[in-house]
Amino acid sequence: MHHPVVHPNVPKTKGPYSQVTRLDQLLFVSGQASTDPTTGDVIAGSFDVQTRQAFENPSAALRAAGSGLEHVVKTTSGPAAAGRRLSRLRLSALHVFV
Repeated sequence: MHHPVVHPNVPKTKGPYSQVTRLDQLLFVSGQASTDPTTGDVIAGSFDVQTRQAFENPSAALRAAGSGLEHVVKTTSGPAAAGRRLSRLRLSALHVFV
C-alpha cells in the first residue's frame, strides 16, 4: 500500500496528488516547480534562481521522507527546459547531483 508524505517544507499540490508517495522502500516524487513552500507561489527571479528552487523542492520532499537526492535514480525535465535553457538546467543539475 502506498502512503503520501506530508511536511511543511514541501510545497502543497495544486491538484489531487501527493508530492511524495512511499511504496515500501521506494519514494516517488511528483513534478516540481519553482514554488515557495510557504506561499505556493512561483518565486520571482532569474531562470537560474527558479531552477535552484525547483531542485530544492524535491530535495526537501525527500528529506521529509527520510531520504535525499543522493538516492535519486532518475529525473525527467519537461518542455519548460527546452531550447537554450536546457544547457543551463543541466549545469544546475550537475551542481545538485554531483
